[in-house]
Amino acid sequence: MRLVTLALLLAAAVAVIAVSLYRELPFGLRVMRAEHDAYAQTPWEERQQLFGERVPLPMNVFDFYRSGLHVGDRYYFDVLDSGFGLTTLRETVRNVGRLYLLPAVEVERIEDADVILSWEKDPGLLGLRYSEQLRLGLQLFFVSRVAP
Repeated sequence: MRLVTLALLLAAAVAVIAVSLYRELPFGLRVMRAEHDAYAQTPWEERQQLFGERVPLPMNVFDFYRSGLHVGDRYYFDVLDSGFGLTTLRETVRNVGRLYLLPAVEVERIEDADVILSWEKDPGLLGLRYSEQLRLGLQLFFVSRVAP
């Protein structure tokens, strides 16, 4: 009896997956084709920034961060506490940064970071010592390399 029940549940799951694919896959493929057609002629550098601009976040800040990071750096985002649509500004900045700032790697804990990336916050308030700091104009965007 258990084997029959298991077989019926498995068949129902496969049927639900098949119906979902039949209904949703054509729509998903059309969207992907339309996106490809819209951006295929866009230069690579611009395509890298499109996802952040569509959020929208100022991608010049991420370019600034990228210029201060090295391969293998472990960075931590110190972001102003603020809402951002359905999520927080911190989470949105982190999501864009994870892709855009590769091959540097984001860390969860400030203690594990080589570099602090400040978004509208003063890194001096963190109580850390820095060996190098870069600032984006007069705004509170910093790349701060933590002193060993």
